[in-house]
Amino acid sequence: MKIFREVFTNFTFIPYLLGFLGLVPFIYFSFIDNYLQIFTIEDRSTFIITYGAVILSFLGGIHWGFTLPEINNTERYDTYRSRFIISVIPSLLGWVSLFIHENHGIILLLLSYLLILFYDFITFRFSNFFIWYFFLRSILTFFAIISLLNIFYLLI
Repeated sequence: MKIFREVFTNFTFIPYLLGFLGLVPFIYFSFIDNYLQIFTIEDRSTFIITYGAVILSFLGGIHWGFTLPEINNTERYDTYRSRFIISVIPSLLGWVSLFIHENHGIILLLLSYLLILFYDFITFRFSNFFIWYFFLRSILTFFAIISLLNIFYLLI
């Protein structure tokens, strides 16, 4: 109960609103259009893989931006140098997912989302915004993964 109290006590409306709005393409192309059938499954998988790659790049960018204020801190240079390097890996993995077979691209995105969530946990666990950020990231990652798994299932 303590975690929920902290999440909602320090509730910041805009990140939650934007985060949940960011789920709309995942949910639409994975679930809703399955019933509306406006797009073919191949088009929907292309759309969701492309959108997933864009969001994955954004998640890496969070770490880039988190590290920028510390760039002149020479005492912690090695830590921040490695964080800068790690922050571009999600973009590269997302880019690769666009050019490989759809099923492999979805699997790559699934693994990448889980890895960046784990890295978020390791990186931000002692920061001031950890509770609400990690709660939000966990929910958003859960729905993104469920959407990707559904498209994967529909493709096989």
